[in-house]
Amino acid sequence: MAQVIQNQSGTFPGGSYEIMHRDTNTVLVLNLGGAKINAKPGSMISITEGTQIDGSFHFSFKNVFTGDQVAFLHLGGNGQAILSNHGLGDTIVLNVSPQYTPWVVNRHAFLCMTDNVKRESKAQSMGKAFGSGQGLWVHSYMGEGLLFLETFGAILFKDLQPGETYLIHHHFVVAWNCGYAVQPIQTSKGGFGGFMQKLATGDFWMCKFTGPGRVYFQSKSAEVFGEWISPYIPQGN
Repeated sequence: MAQVIQNQSGTFPGGSYEIMHRDTNTVLVLNLGGAKINAKPGSMISITEGTQIDGSFHFSFKNVFTGDQVAFLHLGGNGQAILSNHGLGDTIVLNVSPQYTPWVVNRHAFLCMTDNVKRESKAQSMGKAFGSGQGLWVHSYMGEGLLFLETFGAILFKDLQPGETYLIHHHFVVAWNCGYAVQPIQTSKGGFGGFMQKLATGDFWMCKFTGPGRVYFQSKSAEVFGEWISPYIPQGN
């Protein structure tokens, strides 16, 4: 059974955090005592005196080619910073360690990370790029520290035992540290009739995750929400 996440707090070297007001108006409170946080620009709500703010650009051919984030907000010093999601969703924290399987993350989900966590863009196979909804490039996080992700809607997770499988629509996948593949949904008919059934569902592709490991997924999809709200947006003359 999929599980939901409750309010959460914890510590990291040089600071502590608390995730509050879940699950669609979530804020992340960071209490810094010398730690450095690397964050997505536009996520900062407020800071106290003593908090240091910097910004940087990371230009490279790979960043341009992959569409990766090139600007970062850096927080440090001794103070408090409050961050928020860019959309209406929740925030989760993942533990990154050399002892664990690296997390693979939807490239739109990054919110912030402690300084010793490193991100690498990795190319998927063309089949996964087409059917997973993640695109050709995904982010893999390594090093040691905490990784905070933003989601659209509430966040759920599923712990998988060795060999256990779980299917999730590709629009809703957030992060995973287990094996995964992409496959079309299975309907009651085969041939052309089955193909038309798959098209009619609007859910042609599914991501199949295989344990051991954990997969996080969200209750809303920005893509589906955009399709739903578009008829209500006034069109210009």
